[in-house]
Amino acid sequence: MTNYDPFSASNVADPYPVYKQMRDEAPVWKGPKFGEVFVSRHADCVAILRDTERFSSDPSKLDIPEMEQTPAAIGGVFLSGKVMLFSDPPDHSRLRRLAQHAFTPTAIERWRPRVAALVEEALAPYGPGDEFDLMAALARPLPVVVIAELLGVPVSDQEKFASWSTPLGRMIDPNDNVDEADQSAAMVAAMEFVGYFNALIDERRGALRDDVLSALIAAEDAGDRLSHQELLINLILLLIAGHETTSNLIGNGALALCENPSARDQFAADPDGLARTAVDEFFRYDSPVQMTVRTATVDVDIHGVTVEQGHQALVMLAGANRDPAAFEQPDGLDLTRTPNNHLAFSNGIHFCLGAMLARMEGQVAFPALVKKFPELRRVDDALIYRPNMTLRGLAELQVTG
Repeated sequence: MTNYDPFSASNVADPYPVYKQMRDEAPVWKGPKFGEVFVSRHADCVAILRDTERFSSDPSKLDIPEMEQTPAAIGGVFLSGKVMLFSDPPDHSRLRRLAQHAFTPTAIERWRPRVAALVEEALAPYGPGDEFDLMAALARPLPVVVIAELLGVPVSDQEKFASWSTPLGRMIDPNDNVDEADQSAAMVAAMEFVGYFNALIDERRGALRDDVLSALIAAEDAGDRLSHQELLINLILLLIAGHETTSNLIGNGALALCENPSARDQFAADPDGLARTAVDEFFRYDSPVQMTVRTATVDVDIHGVTVEQGHQALVMLAGANRDPAAFEQPDGLDLTRTPNNHLAFSNGIHFCLGAMLARMEGQVAFPALVKKFPELRRVDDALIYRPNMTLRGLAELQVTG
């Protein structure tokens, strides 16, 4: 039997061939180590994500003793509890309801002019023919400034957030990709985050503002709706998720344009007209989040393969986004693709709270990029990726245009 290894470091630069192999040969495959089941077809992934009766997002439901002392599992303790991403109803419903007012279409559209100004400022130092690292210039700083301002966190501390977010983001990678050094760095970052937000929350209690942090504090003060620990951990989650994924979107999308000159030229000819469909295609084509995990609460049969109670189903979002049963010519970049039912934002009750914010940032950033650099192209010989497989993205992207 073939032993697939989608999380091998050798696949970080291009995991899509192994996803295709899994879809074609073993779309529901039980791994040999912990009995985890990999699911890589679109329809099966959607079915699991929508099945909240038999599949849980809560890591505490995991019942595999040999996994309990692995670094990622230990890190998961910190990331678990009453956190939107790692909780089930009714806790998930309550936590999401507290934060979602900041992510409504009306609320997000108010930020579009601010995002446009930030993009213009980020690209201002560069002109046609200049060579620069797009990740450092735009992809990393833009999303962290936006989410910090939206949450009500001092933007001047953005470098701290980025340095703390990176090691914590490693903790949602598969166990084999995380070692003790990663674990130690994550715990230090967690303590830094907690200390920082404890001080900020105390300061903000005396002067609430029109931001997410103030809204969550007010909800906590209302009584039994949000504990202090819940407030802390969900703020950290929102900050990390709000910039890590959008950074990957901008980097991965820009790379896709560089590697597909005809699509780049098409986009440059009508950047505003193609912005909405192009951004969703970037999400599908090279997903910022490659996978998510659910734990079976009962034995579940999927096409003859059993996900045992307490064991995990690994939902390969990026693999599903290249499924030919769901997308015509799935390995091609089609900036006009409609409809585009990709799973980059997950599906079901855990559909990404910040999806509209991420889309809006992309709809502003990409048109501005191709307007200023209509011949955008790579200048580096080799791509440098971060080690993360779940939150997969570039460390650098040297471009010119």
